[in-house]
Amino acid sequence: MIYRHLIKPVLFLFDPESVHNFALKVVTLTTFLSPFYKAIFRSKTRNVTNIRLKDGRFFKNPIGLAAGFDKNGIAIRFWEAVGFSHIEVGTVTPLAQGGNDRPRIFRLKRDEALINRLGFNNKGALKVRDNIIKAKKHTSKDFIIGVNIGKNKDTPNENATDDYKKCFEILYDCADYFTLNISSPNTPGL
Repeated sequence: MIYRHLIKPVLFLFDPESVHNFALKVVTLTTFLSPFYKAIFRSKTRNVTNIRLKDGRFFKNPIGLAAGFDKNGIAIRFWEAVGFSHIEVGTVTPLAQGGNDRPRIFRLKRDEALINRLGFNNKGALKVRDNIIKAKKHTSKDFIIGVNIGKNKDTPNENATDDYKKCFEILYDCADYFTLNISSPNTPGL
């Protein structure tokens, strides 16, 4: 009720990308509440025993965050604290890039949906690597972090493989798995 009648009308006064960025900053700043979040959400998740990674670890429950929401991995600790078993950060490119021109997120109020035309906006593989390493100091060993990797917008398609290799090499020691993102349909030529 509070969200629908009070918070949502205020958030809808602003463009959706600004609201998204604001929400990420808020959850990042509330990381100090992790023990409180864990106490609330831990009892709500169940164990999964049939999804195993190569190193023998299991997904502790079926709830994770897909790539695209926390592209740079700035709120990893929060996602674990609220009970997710894993997060996929990204799409990450070798070099930082701004993505497509604004506006690039559009609300479909009637459908209660969004159109996302962000492109691969991110801080680059080195910065994302730093964020993951910092977060791993505070997350449990069974929290799984995947990385969705792509090519930079200005890399010619015939050299795309080089960008995937660069991302893989930079992030290999801190990612639990990789997803290759081979298309951004709203970015010309990608």
